[in-house]
Amino acid sequence: MFLFGSIAGTSILLILAHDAVTQSSYFDAHTITVQGNQRLSKERILKQAGLKLHDNILSVNVNTLRHRLTMHPWIAAAEIERELPDAIHIRIKERVPIAIVNLNRPFYIDEEGEIFKRVESSDKVRVPVVTGLSLSDIDFNDSWRSRLFRAVMEALRLNRLHQDMIPLLPRIHVDKEMGLTLYAFFSPHSQSVTPECVPTFAGRIHAGRREVAIKVGFGDYGSKYSRLRDMISYLNKERGALSL
Repeated sequence: MFLFGSIAGTSILLILAHDAVTQSSYFDAHTITVQGNQRLSKERILKQAGLKLHDNILSVNVNTLRHRLTMHPWIAAAEIERELPDAIHIRIKERVPIAIVNLNRPFYIDEEGEIFKRVESSDKVRVPVVTGLSLSDIDFNDSWRSRLFRAVMEALRLNRLHQDMIPLLPRIHVDKEMGLTLYAFFSPHSQSVTPECVPTFAGRIHAGRREVAIKVGFGDYGSKYSRLRDMISYLNKERGALSL
């Protein structure tokens, strides 16, 4: 009885001590810092986390805050750190959209190839649009079915790698038989279609600009992008700037 009484008494003391520290104003959050955010404001992040100034930093559940933050489509990862006695530090990693994939409805895909959010007009994101893919093509468990999507991701990676020389391409089209076609816009005076370049460029006038299809097919994208970079450099120098 003495042993059980001691255990019960200790438990009660621990509960009282827990309540005392988690309700004490000494541990109220007077400082909350947020790092890593560019798209989302600090206020939006704190609202998503359900955290505000003067919350007791010992009463908040760090795992719950992290889960709430990563539920937001623009947040890929989050870290939360307490600093006694009155500070909480939040570090987030925002998703970086690299393209819009049209799967009946437009969705963003990030650097990891993950579809993470439907496109909304308020997003104001300027990235290439990928057409010609279906949801079944985005299956990393089946290398054959995912080959088209992997080809698109490689083309997007190279476009970002050479972005100092290759301007943003507005569209990439996927054809299961012909491979990839990159689309760009040239000012009409900067591109004169001649018989010898017809196999490479197919274009139409759109809003005063010529839409040019650059057929890159399948594979060997590294060398193809190098040639594309040299071609664009030549056109910019000799025939006028690439207009996107």
